[in-house]
Amino acid sequence: MNGVVALFTALVGAAALCGVNAKEKSLRRHPALTRQPNYFAVDIDGTFATPQKAAMKKNIAAFRMALNAGHTLFFCTGRSPGSARNLFGADAYRAMGYNGNPGVYLDGALTYDDQGRIIDERPLTPEFLEQVAMATKDECNKFMPVFQTADEVLTICKFSEKAQAVFKAYLSTNKIPIISVEELKKRRVYNVIVNNVNEVFNSIFSQNAEEGSEVSSVEGTYDPSSNYSLLPLPHGFTQVSDINASKADSIRALLAYYGAEPSDCGSIGDGLNDIDMLESTTPSIAVGNAVPAAIAAAHITLEETCDEAAFAKAMQKVYGIKI
Repeated sequence: MNGVVALFTALVGAAALCGVNAKEKSLRRHPALTRQPNYFAVDIDGTFATPQKAAMKKNIAAFRMALNAGHTLFFCTGRSPGSARNLFGADAYRAMGYNGNPGVYLDGALTYDDQGRIIDERPLTPEFLEQVAMATKDECNKFMPVFQTADEVLTICKFSEKAQAVFKAYLSTNKIPIISVEELKKRRVYNVIVNNVNEVFNSIFSQNAEEGSEVSSVEGTYDPSSNYSLLPLPHGFTQVSDINASKADSIRALLAYYGAEPSDCGSIGDGLNDIDMLESTTPSIAVGNAVPAAIAAAHITLEETCDEAAFAKAMQKVYGIKI
């Protein structure tokens, strides 16, 4: 699941992230595995992370044991590196034997090697950031724009207390830094989350049309999907990223960096943003709480949800690791 999805579903309770579609046994598949992949991509929210302490302990132990066995596991998540660090904390990383690198972050917009060097990135352009900022800043509570860098979540206007509560559930703070549009343009921003996205893009389209810029349109309105990757989120929000940012492409870039092929990489996930990853890796595993589209994309679907240590179960199935 995308980390930002967790942000907007947090108000209905953390356990809900792992409870969707649980135990739909008619959809569960358990084909035999013929080989062990040297690499394994791990989604965080709704897959690896869980508020259930016993399950989380098992998942962390399984992660470390897989690493100790010589396999290369890495996070492949919608979260930023900073958000992942805030979620787990230093103690959990030490227990995993993993520092977040290598890793694929922000749904494929940012990829690091094992030394923490960026090997692939897809930032949004300063021009686009300015356009979104100008279209949203005067109606902050309507559009609630946030901009994600590798380590920060920023905005260009002040939210209401109700809006701040939504973000506090994900960020553990309601103090999202407010910066100027000019400062925003200087940052390397990898995705934007806004409410009422069609209205935002139509405003951008209208402005571009007045300035004579070339834009893609459908019946006189801007078609953002021709230039950007759009991920629907709960409560009317949409995540906007570079059109070339995807988990699958970033996994391929990471593997190519190490001289490996996607056929030597497995994966586990649960959400819409995991589908391309699940389709392009072998074996791919959907957890028990995965959305139907992710289940359809995966080679294997577990009965266990993330609250039931599905990741640890996957490590047992793939690498023979028992906790």
